[in-house]
Amino acid sequence: MIFDIEKIIKTIAAQENSTSENVNEEIQKAIDIAWSSENQQEIENQKKLFPNGKPTVEEFLLTIHDAIKSKD
Repeated sequence: MIFDIEKIIKTIAAQENSTSENVNEEIQKAIDIAWSSENQQEIENQKKLFPNGKPTVEEFLLTIHDAIKSKD
């Protein structure tokens, strides 16, 4: 199965009666909030998942997708 980020974002946008741009913005806001955490456990978890630093929306979704798939 191919993981099509744009298709998923468009589906979410349609379900939320929104736009793809708005969905991307909201996901980016969530990433920014999480990345500004001062909680040491959260920081360590982020470093494990994203060793190259704060991810883009696409990097975030792909990494989370891969992490979930590896637990199946």
